[in-house]
Amino acid sequence: MDIVMRILGGAFAVAVGLFFLFKSEMMLDFLGTFDSIDSRLGPNGTRLFYKLLGTIVVIIGFLVMTNLWDAFLGATLGSLLPKSKF
Repeated sequence: MDIVMRILGGAFAVAVGLFFLFKSEMMLDFLGTFDSIDSRLGPNGTRLFYKLLGTIVVIIGFLVMTNLWDAFLGATLGSLLPKSKF
């Protein structure tokens, strides 16, 4: 992947994640609530879900921007994935 596209894609993911973090009330009004999430996490569960989703998207965006995605997956899930023979 070209370095410029990687940085722009990661920056876009960070921007979307920050939007979910800071404008969770607007997202709640636009997308609505999830009854299954509210039943498990309480009355503000959907808002918490949007904030957690935004946090995950921000982290993935930074991993993509810094080209650490492969290293992160290898360190966290490397023992679960089969080794490549190439």
